[in-house]
Amino acid sequence: MASTTFLAIDLGLRHGFAYYADNGDLLWYKSSRFPSKSEIKKTAYGILKELNGLHTIVLEGDKAIGEIWRKAADKLNITTIWVAPEVWRPIILHQREQRSGKEAKKYALNYAHQIIETMNEKSQIKRAVRLRNDEAEAILIGQWFLVRRSFDQLVE
Repeated sequence: MASTTFLAIDLGLRHGFAYYADNGDLLWYKSSRFPSKSEIKKTAYGILKELNGLHTIVLEGDKAIGEIWRKAADKLNITTIWVAPEVWRPIILHQREQRSGKEAKKYALNYAHQIIETMNEKSQIKRAVRLRNDEAEAILIGQWFLVRRSFDQLVE
């Protein structure tokens, strides 16, 4: 059986990506800057198509940019899930860690570093020299999806 995967994306002209195996292992993360929406339109389909076993993308951020990704995912029969920061942050961060957007981003970086370190004990993830906020948030969006999916399986 082929392994299945999902991709969490923090949307903006600079995207954060976190690519996960279905068992919860973080496979890689990265940040990409797109100069325009038209550049995203040109590349989204190809990025998704390259990822073998991809069954779901989890999007947070700019809705117009997200629609580009949703349309590309639809062409490949990939499920799209939208999540707002107001939904995932309370699941992943303590209330005191999200008093402001700036504070939430600081804690997101801390937690993402911990996740990367934990995953590096299992496998060698190529680590960025400096973890960016968009990468950290994508990693945590992926963690939210894992929690949500586990809960959904419990109540089925």
